[in-house]
Amino acid sequence: MRNLTFVLVLLQCSLVAPAQKPQTHTSSDIQLALQKLEVLGSVLYIAAHPDDENTRLITWLANDKKYRTAYLSLTRGDGGQNLIGPELRERLGVIRTQELLEARKLDGGMQFFTRANDFGFSKHPDETFSIWDREAILADVVWVIRKFRPDVIITRFSTEAGVTHGHHTASALLAEEAFAAAADPKRFPDQLKQVQVWQASRLLWNTSSWFFRGREDQFDTTDLVSLNMGGYNPLLGKSYTELAAESRSMHRSQGFGTPLSRESSTEFLKPILGSRPQGELLSGIATSWSRVPGGGAITTQLAAVRQGFDPLAPWKSLPGLVALHNSIRQLPDNPYKTVKLQELERIIQACAGVFVEASTARTSAAPGTELPLQLEVVSRAPVSVTLQALSLPEVSWDTTLVRSLDPHVPFFLKHSLRIAPTAEISQPYWLQKEATKGMFQFDKADMAGEPQNGAPLHALVRMTIEGLALAIQVPLVHKHVDPAIGEVYQPFVITPPIMVTPLQDQLIFSDDTPQQLQVRVRAGKALEAAELSLALAPGWKSQPAQLPIRGLREGEERLYSFQLSPPKKAGTATIEVQARLEGTTYTRGFEQLLAPHFPVQTLFPQARLGAVRLDLKRDGKQIGYIMGAGDAVPTYLSHVGYEVSLLNPAGLSLAQLRQYDAVLLGIRAFNTQESLRHTKDVLEAYAREGGVVIIQYNTSHELVSSSIAPYQLRLGRGRVTDEEAPVRILAPEHPALNYPNKITAKDFDGWVQERGLYFAESWSAEWVPLLASQDGGEQPLEGGLLVAPVGKGYYVYGGYSWFRQLPEGVPGAYRLLANLLALGKGMPK
Repeated sequence: MRNLTFVLVLLQCSLVAPAQKPQTHTSSDIQLALQKLEVLGSVLYIAAHPDDENTRLITWLANDKKYRTAYLSLTRGDGGQNLIGPELRERLGVIRTQELLEARKLDGGMQFFTRANDFGFSKHPDETFSIWDREAILADVVWVIRKFRPDVIITRFSTEAGVTHGHHTASALLAEEAFAAAADPKRFPDQLKQVQVWQASRLLWNTSSWFFRGREDQFDTTDLVSLNMGGYNPLLGKSYTELAAESRSMHRSQGFGTPLSRESSTEFLKPILGSRPQGELLSGIATSWSRVPGGGAITTQLAAVRQGFDPLAPWKSLPGLVALHNSIRQLPDNPYKTVKLQELERIIQACAGVFVEASTARTSAAPGTELPLQLEVVSRAPVSVTLQALSLPEVSWDTTLVRSLDPHVPFFLKHSLRIAPTAEISQPYWLQKEATKGMFQFDKADMAGEPQNGAPLHALVRMTIEGLALAIQVPLVHKHVDPAIGEVYQPFVITPPIMVTPLQDQLIFSDDTPQQLQVRVRAGKALEAAELSLALAPGWKSQPAQLPIRGLREGEERLYSFQLSPPKKAGTATIEVQARLEGTTYTRGFEQLLAPHFPVQTLFPQARLGAVRLDLKRDGKQIGYIMGAGDAVPTYLSHVGYEVSLLNPAGLSLAQLRQYDAVLLGIRAFNTQESLRHTKDVLEAYAREGGVVIIQYNTSHELVSSSIAPYQLRLGRGRVTDEEAPVRILAPEHPALNYPNKITAKDFDGWVQERGLYFAESWSAEWVPLLASQDGGEQPLEGGLLVAPVGKGYYVYGGYSWFRQLPEGVPGAYRLLANLLALGKGMPK
């Protein structure tokens, strides 16, 4: 066996995704893979965010043209909004990463990222590059180009500044710069220890009429490359536009559910750099085996295999596939040899019906602990399959065996391994260190570009199939059987031995009254004794100072409570929760992101929370809240003493609303709650009787009603992206700026990410603008906070982003919102 040549098959890269239910592969899958084996062309698509990519083009390139196709998103979309839940920032970035990976599983592309942190909307690339480390991100783009080696690069955006999101323009600028830099051995020479320089043949901009909306110059297709995206693939059972819509619809957090289209569409590309294509996108570029010395014979062999393929007996193709493998392996080293061997080995495994799975009943384990697992190997075809060896590389365990597999007779091996005491926890690699506003930080250079961590543990099965030696590596996954739905899979993770999670992100004190801080302690292994404490800033006090933790079983969770007292003086502080175990201090929590459209994601965030001592006065206590796209505003209002009731917008009645001092509508409520079309009149009647209705931001498109307030109000796309932009008070005597809290310029200190978004662009005379703000070099925007008397009460439109500021404990945001909730109580109109 030692003389056999084993080639690693990385199943998780293609046919089987980490921690997903193992796929079975039909003859249609195999035939499509055989077609792709004939094609050596590659295309890299570059843009700024998840959902920027053109799934129609990616789908068509990957499945019609059969090119290796990838999308490089500079960011993970951390700065966006979330239509399916309250998660923002890093948590939203994890969600959107997974949505991209699920999209690529559907459209056939690969996925890459850079270390750029999406800090929120940017109006100009100069602002973007003042926050991003341009050279570091360029290095990541160059790394991906050198590693993926695309023949053609396509950008989603142009380099024209000021016409779109600054991140968008920055992605095009970096793509053009990287086009040349990737081929220059003087640029980022350290990379050349692992990859080689690469010159793509051309770079094009994927333009469309969308980019010319509202402009004097019209969209002109003259001299553009046009590509017809139509076509139906019988092996997929779908048209490419259908598949693209399914892929697009994976961006659920952004509300991008898309109807399935079965008609053709045309994409246009403008040549920017390199040679101009003539007709075909990759014209003039050899995309067959002819581009490889000695590849002509491969073309002949592969054609014979395809022509002789029997979909009812795919194993009959194994002799030809094994001979093809030997021929490719004997070719001189070239960039395509390794990629195509991996593709071929997956085809061979599928034709042989070989299934390999490593699973455990445990969802997690801590370093240094024992873990039971089961390995299953089965062949479901009448062919010669012999097991040679099994190993677990991360724990240095292996065993040699020579065992023939009879068809349909699974081989099972149960084993208990000890996880290395030095094993890293399964925190996403880009979140292991504190990020800056514009950049994620990580030490492992080889992780650059990767969408996610690899599995922490793998099983490596060495076998021969019809005499060909293969090494099949699969991730260790958790598996259990749910009586209602059958087998359930989940990523297996390595956890700290003890995890401490504060149940509050912020503690907000409006007076001296102590508040309870609850900490959930989770045991990553059996714990006999540990100590729990808080690291406090000067002036803050906890009772007790520390708590003993005794006798937790592995996986058990228990709640512990501290009473926290604030200082007399207003201010902010950071509290860190600490657990002392066996001489080591642990400060990470445990959190899981659960959604139906991607695998469970487990995070171990730093166990920190903010504490704020506010100078805050309230008048009124009962608040009704109509949830929109999802935010945490109700939770944080309750932290400062309001009693918040969540209301069903479909069942609103005036009698119900009379009990509330104010009714607050969550972000994008008029975009997402269809029933508000019919019940908004109830809100108006409530205001006319003396109530306060506060509408947080909505987008101007896809409103459920053209009228969202009693008076004329036209929403726009105006926003102030600089969280430090000056704010000018327009109506200093207005009650909303004076009672119960006096609002001054100081209340706009310490805001995060932005001032606000989707400000109103026009309004009737009944509305009073209270504030004005603008980004540098722009005209002031006055539509961010409007108040209008309605009968005995008030309506408010607020584009200022309380949904971001309250969770971050921004004092002025609380004070301003408290005043709006108290309108009509302390001062005359």
